Amino acid sequence: MKKQLLFFLPALALGAAALTQTLSAKHVVLYEKFTNNGCGPCARFAPASDSLVNIRLGDMVALTYHGSYPNADDPNYVQAKKDVDARIGVYGITGYPSVIIDGTQISHSIPTMDAKIDECMQKEQTIDLGISTTFADGVLTTKLTAKALKALNNPNLRLFVAVIEEDVPLSKPAPNMQIEFKYVFRHFMQDPSGYDMGAFAEAGKEAVYENSWKVQGLQNNDEMAVVAWIQDMSTKEIVEACYAPKSTDKTDAAKVLLVKDTPTAICSPHYTAKVWFRNLGSKPITSCNVCVNINGHVQKTPWTGNLGYLETEIFTTPDFTDFTFDQNAAVNVTNIYISDINGTEETSNSYSQNFTNSVVGQNSVELAIFTDNKPEETSWELLDADNNVIETSEPFTEKRKFYRRVFPLASDGCYRVRFIDKGGDGIVGDFGNGYYKFTQKTTDGKSKMITQGDFGGAEHNVFFRLANATLSVAGVEGYSFSWSAADKTLSLPEAGVLTIADMAGRTVVARDVQAGTVSLNELSAGVYVVTLAAENEKYTKSIIVK
Repeated sequence: MKKQLLFFLPALALGAAALTQTLSAKHVVLYEKFTNNGCGPCARFAPASDSLVNIRLGDMVALTYHGSYPNADDPNYVQAKKDVDARIGVYGITGYPSVIIDGTQISHSIPTMDAKIDECMQKEQTIDLGISTTFADGVLTTKLTAKALKALNNPNLRLFVAVIEEDVPLSKPAPNMQIEFKYVFRHFMQDPSGYDMGAFAEAGKEAVYENSWKVQGLQNNDEMAVVAWIQDMSTKEIVEACYAPKSTDKTDAAKVLLVKDTPTAICSPHYTAKVWFRNLGSKPITSCNVCVNINGHVQKTPWTGNLGYLETEIFTTPDFTDFTFDQNAAVNVTNIYISDINGTEETSNSYSQNFTNSVVGQNSVELAIFTDNKPEETSWELLDADNNVIETSEPFTEKRKFYRRVFPLASDGCYRVRFIDKGGDGIVGDFGNGYYKFTQKTTDGKSKMITQGDFGGAEHNVFFRLANATLSVAGVEGYSFSWSAADKTLSLPEAGVLTIADMAGRTVVARDVQAGTVSLNELSAGVYVVTLAAENEKYTKSIIVK
C-alpha cells in the first residue's frame, strides 16, 4: 500500500496542521555508510563509527547500506538489493567500508569524519525540512514538509525518504564476527531514484510530501525510524536532512554517552569531567543530578534545562575534592551517571572511567620539555596539592629544543604540572611533535625516567608524588636560601640584589641585601617569585605568604 502526494502552497496555509516534530533550526548533516556482513575491516570500523553517530546524533542523521561484497548473501543486502544498488550507483562505491558525509566520500578516519561533520554544519540552511510519522495496523505513514528559506531555482533537487532499523542485534555472530548492526537501511518509500522536488522559485514556498508503506522485512518494528533528505543530484551535495527516531516506551530516562577531559593519573583528590548525556524519554528532562562516584564517595551536581527526546547536553562537573584517594590501589574506581530525572527515582546507565595512581619520584624531579615549532605558545605551572602555584615558567623561545628544570621541592607530597598552550593545539600536530619527560634525580647521582608524553589542546596536567624530598641533589639550582612563613623572613647565603615579583609579574621588592636574615613584613598574602642576584650565582625561589 503506497501513496505519494507532492504539492506546493504558501507558507501560511498549513496553520494548525503543523508537524509533530519542529522543523530544524540548523543544517543537519547526512552520514551514509556502506558495509557488508562479511567484511573484516567493516567489523573493526563499526564500533568507532557507531560511537561517533551515538554522540553526534542530532548534529547529523545516519543510515547504513549493506552491499554485496564480499558476501553476496548478506541478508541485509538481499532484502533491499534494488534500493541499495541504486544508492551504490549514485556514489560509485567500489570498496567497503565507505563513508559519505553530506554527499562527499571521505576516509573512514574518526577525526576526519568528526571534522567533516563540523564543517558541514556550518553550511547555510536553505531549506527547512521536517518530518512526522504514524504507525498503525502495520502501515507506516510519513509526512514531509520542505520550506524554502531562499529562492532556489534548482531543477536537480530530489527527495529521499528511507526506512531504517536503528538496532539489529544478531542471534549469532555475522561472518565478519559483528554481533549487531546499527541504523540499517531497509526500504525507500518511493522510487530509489528519489522524488523530483522541482525548483523552489520563491522564498517561503512549502512542499508537502506524504507516503505510506505496509511494513515488512524488519527484524523489530519497535526499532523502526525514518531518515529523509534532499539532495542535489548534479553535485551529490546534501541540501538538508531530518530524522524521525524510533518511538520510546520510557517517560523519564537518560543515557551517559561519553566522559572526557578527566585525569588519567592523579595523587590528590581533584577530579573534573566533561559529561555528554542524552534524553531517552518521551518527556523533556527539565531537572536531574549529574553524579560522580569515586571509591564510594558521591558528588551530585544539579542540572536544569529543557532537553527534548534524543537531544544531548554537555556538562562539566565542578572540581570534586571530597573523596578518599586510594594511593595503594592499582586504580581508583570512577562511575558517572544521571539521577533524580525530573524529580523521579529514575537513574541512567553508569559510565565507568577509572584513573590510575600518579607516578612517584624519589628525592627530586626534573622536567624536560622538547618544544615544537611554536615554542612561544607553551609554558607551565607547578602547583601543590592545595592548588597553590609554586613556580611558573616563561613561554619558551627556541624551536625544537630541550628545556630542563629540576623542581625545588623540599616536602613530600602530591604535585601537579599544568602545561599551557596559548595556541590551543598543544605540542603535537601541524607545528611539530614536541614532548615532555619527567625524571627522578636521586642523591646517589642516578637518574630514572618516571613518565613521558605529549599533549594537544590548550591545557594538560601531569600529577606526580614526591617521596624522600631533598634539595641537595645536584642540578637543583639556587635553593640554598630558606623562607620562614611564620615570621616572614628569608635566610640569604650571600649579598646581592633581591627582587621579588608577584604572580602577575609585577616587581614588589627590589633592593640590595647582605647575607643573613631579611625581613619581608611588607608582603601581603600570596605567591611570589624571589630572585637573589649575587656576585657569582643567581638564586630563585617561589614563596607563599599566608
